[in-house]
Amino acid sequence: MAKQEPSWRADVFKAPKRGHSLPEFEDAAAFDLDRLAFAVADGASESSFARDWAERIVADFAHNAGENLLDWLRGELPLVQAEWRAATDALSLPWYAELKREQGAFATLLGMAASPAGKWRALAIGDSCLFQVRECALVKCFPLERAEDFNSDPWLLGSRRPVSDPWASKAVRLVEGEFVRGDRFWLVTDAVAAWLLRRCKRDSDWQVKLPFEPTDQGFSAWVDQEREAGDLRNDDCTWMEIEAN
Repeated sequence: MAKQEPSWRADVFKAPKRGHSLPEFEDAAAFDLDRLAFAVADGASESSFARDWAERIVADFAHNAGENLLDWLRGELPLVQAEWRAATDALSLPWYAELKREQGAFATLLGMAASPAGKWRALAIGDSCLFQVRECALVKCFPLERAEDFNSDPWLLGSRRPVSDPWASKAVRLVEGEFVRGDRFWLVTDAVAAWLLRRCKRDSDWQVKLPFEPTDQGFSAWVDQEREAGDLRNDDCTWMEIEAN
């Protein structure tokens, strides 16, 4: 009998900064279960049009990333940049907003693609992170492995910065691995990633599983609880859970 390929599911949970609403949310997430491509991004608040840029890059990755993730970066991303420029350059803006537009928008990006053959690969620019979990144990974290590695100046993917620039050789991180049925992948933005790494370090016996009821309300309640406890930084939070069943 032929080996049955796993079925996949993906869920996205998000919560804005305290005092902000979802329309002000600058994280983005997208996935395509047919292509087995998944992505999260964290728009940089100090840049203009950050949310739009983050949404564009995750959507394009999910729908166009192939086996070679660098091919997406070199071939597809310039098209996304051109679309962003066409959309934003057509807007009539006050002079101070025009200056920000010329500087471009910025975001971190974490993209993952899987194959039915049991392989996965990921690309990261910045501090959004991937966690691979098997039977409540952490198998892999990428690209950062310690909570101390987070800082206020991560690498960012820019809407006007050519990927051929020298920065790319330092900013782009790649990894690949294998999965088995039942494995879960968490793609999370930086505040959640730092929380997870601190929790794993603090409690080596922790059963690594979702710490909240898997609903929007459950995630929001958990975020509020951890912020009140001082364990979760007040930032936009995104947690995508992917499972190979």
